[in-house]
Amino acid sequence: MEELQRICKTLLSNADLVISIDVPNGAIVLNFAPAISLEDIVMRCSKYTRLRVAKTADDDEWFFVGETKLELITSKAELQKLLVEDRWQVNCDTPVEPVFWIRCEGAIMLDIVCGALAWSMGEREFQSVSLPAIAD
Repeated sequence: MEELQRICKTLLSNADLVISIDVPNGAIVLNFAPAISLEDIVMRCSKYTRLRVAKTADDDEWFFVGETKLELITSKAELQKLLVEDRWQVNCDTPVEPVFWIRCEGAIMLDIVCGALAWSMGEREFQSVSLPAIAD
């Protein structure tokens, strides 16, 4: 997780982005082409509960991203706050799982909350990011 957060902060603060859907499993695929690296960084987000996208009306496939943030939400209170923002019904007794919160800003504004995240850099195999237990 720390390595991917470092990559987001250093390489994905000035990158082009293509968004697609992996048809067999419905995962959101974020393909970043950083300005200062020859290797693409790809994130595959699944089990998502939030997908917000705002962009200009152009039909360009690539979007400039000026900043990318990745957070791990492990606090039950923080997670409930995110769910309430999206008008989910929240029961305090319902068990919750930690989630990843990905935000991109630039020519596209992207906000994803997902329960599973895998990533790769260049030609390397995808690595799944592990989730810790939720904190009360």
